[in-house]
Amino acid sequence: MPFKFGVDSSGNYGYIKDGADTVTPFLTRTGNATAEQVLAGYTFSNASSSGLTGTMPNIKAIDDAISSVYVESSSGIFSRMNAGAHITNAISGYPELYIPQSQIASTIGLTADKIVSGNKILGIWGSANAAVTSQNGSFYFSVNPNKTVTYQVKFNNNFADTNYRLTYTVTSGYYKDYITMSVNQKLASGFTLNVTSRNTGSNATGDISWIAEQ
Repeated sequence: MPFKFGVDSSGNYGYIKDGADTVTPFLTRTGNATAEQVLAGYTFSNASSSGLTGTMPNIKAIDDAISSVYVESSSGIFSRMNAGAHITNAISGYPELYIPQSQIASTIGLTADKIVSGNKILGIWGSANAAVTSQNGSFYFSVNPNKTVTYQVKFNNNFADTNYRLTYTVTSGYYKDYITMSVNQKLASGFTLNVTSRNTGSNATGDISWIAEQ
């Protein structure tokens, strides 16, 4: 017989050629995969062994996030997934990760008071009033001769601050040409207006219209 069987120093079965003193393996094992790197239920071989079985879980098409979502600096939102192979496609044609809306809302600090009423974001209905940009109204005045009366006007909705533009004018009344006006105080919730009559005979009466715009 020109050869005989043998086992090399690594435990590989093979043959020894006639006149040779080394074993030539029938199959040389190669590879560096480990069980956790191969899908569960599938067999593989590496440089150390053959017929090994993988243990890597095959994650379902839509994976549920396993921890709270968190924001890392300003770069984005991160969430932990289940460890394993994400190779099963959902209806979209891709593996997907499911994160509850409430979890994202909590992470970014979203609450109802930060959403304008009538709007819904991430499952939260808003309760905040829309930003006010313009309001107007009018009021009746009556000022004795050579006197000043301070009138208070309260807005229906507060402005965000006092940086609004205020205009006012006497639209009707007696002795309106003798009336001068000046703002006494501006608040986000309204303003007070000094109304002075320069008439010396009778009360000045009428209506004052105003517009506040931001």
